[in-house]
Amino acid sequence: MRTQRYDALETPDADLEEVPKAADALGRRASVVYPKFAAVPLDEDCYGAAMFSTIFDIFEISTGVDHDGLSIKLNMFRVVFVNIILISNYVLQVAMLWFIWSYVTRPSVHKVQSLYKKFHEEVFVDGAFDSDRFDSWPDQDKICEVAFSNFFFMYAILCLWWCTILKDVRVIERLFRTVKAIPHTLNPFEMIQLPDEDQGESMVKVQMLTPLVRGLVYGVIILPKLGISILLLLIGTVWLSATDSYADLILNAVALEFVINIDELLFQAMMPSSI
Repeated sequence: MRTQRYDALETPDADLEEVPKAADALGRRASVVYPKFAAVPLDEDCYGAAMFSTIFDIFEISTGVDHDGLSIKLNMFRVVFVNIILISNYVLQVAMLWFIWSYVTRPSVHKVQSLYKKFHEEVFVDGAFDSDRFDSWPDQDKICEVAFSNFFFMYAILCLWWCTILKDVRVIERLFRTVKAIPHTLNPFEMIQLPDEDQGESMVKVQMLTPLVRGLVYGVIILPKLGISILLLLIGTVWLSATDSYADLILNAVALEFVINIDELLFQAMMPSSI
């Protein structure tokens, strides 16, 4: 993340050596000792910011103890603001996909289907290709530029697109396994391990999650992100396959990449420096 106050989840690589008791009435957080930790950095996008705010700000609000120099009201404002940006990201991505499907993909598919139908009606005779008719056919340049006419080029672009989506899906899968591996707790004081400034530490570590926080991470971050990736895969594949020129095939692939990067754009443009 932008600062090092909180930029990693901590998941145990081995069994617990010590299980803490609940924090006392004074609000002191009980410590949890794990033999090994695996640091998992958060991405600098809306999803990473939402992970930070959902876990840390809810920890601050639940415990009622100030650990970051911000008032509880500011923590509440930050978690609301970050989630509004996250929801805006979902709305923009889904809206862009809907616009692409309604105003670009479907007309493009219809155009290619109509051209291919015309090609068969005017060039084929009794189901057989007639080269003389094709030589005099006025739309031969159009049919030759359809993406499907060049198998290798089209599938090279499609494979790159599928790999782009696969990269996102693997990030989601790793995040899911990371969150799943973090132990459960009913005590919000046990969620966060604060840095020991005397030893020069600056990283806040997530060592446990309450059911509420875990459910929010699954329902607000992981599942919607997976759903958008699936929609991008399906709509992007249909759109690229129905492209009617080689130049547009490259431009369409770049346009799809823009939709993927909306979350990073919103993060850089809207998120405060404290995230």
